[in-house]
Amino acid sequence: MSAMKRARRATIAPVVTGLAVMLLSISTVSACATGRNQSEADTATPGGGAGSPTADDVTRTPVPAECPAMFDPMPPTTEKARRAVFVPPDATGATLCRYFEHNDVGAIPLVESSDLAGAPGALIQFLNSLPDYSAAPESTGSDGIPVTECTSMLVPTFYIVLHYAGSLNILVRADPSCRSVTSDGDGRALQHVDDLLHYWGLDD
Repeated sequence: MSAMKRARRATIAPVVTGLAVMLLSISTVSACATGRNQSEADTATPGGGAGSPTADDVTRTPVPAECPAMFDPMPPTTEKARRAVFVPPDATGATLCRYFEHNDVGAIPLVESSDLAGAPGALIQFLNSLPDYSAAPESTGSDGIPVTECTSMLVPTFYIVLHYAGSLNILVRADPSCRSVTSDGDGRALQHVDDLLHYWGLDD
């Protein structure tokens, strides 16, 4: 091999090596940028792994499929953030639980229960269309005892057990005296309980 050819190869080899290193560096930087951009997109996009949680991300409290034996006259007062959707839309069934007349210890026992005939789609749509609820301020009765709209009269009260796939059940409290429905700390206004009961072919 001539000295000229050996010199030419010795000159080309470092150039090729340099080009390979440069291409590898560009590829690495591009991959890092792509990963960073994807991470930022996940954070900014609802449902992304690093996105901020919303009220709908809060796990709902599951309950048994049967009606509770008693209606709690003093429900938990802890309020959570308002959900964009009051109840999940994909329910497979619904049970209405009716309560009335305090017993000797002041509890309100179950009077009857009724399963909704057919699919609950219209009922779920109705519940999710209700406006936000604002509790009425307290006033003082003639006996000096504070009275709210919720305690001003004795009327039947209701729970609704919504059934979902996977044996998941969610409880909705319907209180005509409060003119409200609540579920897991989220409340909506219900002006007329008959608007709810008619899905079961009933009225108050």
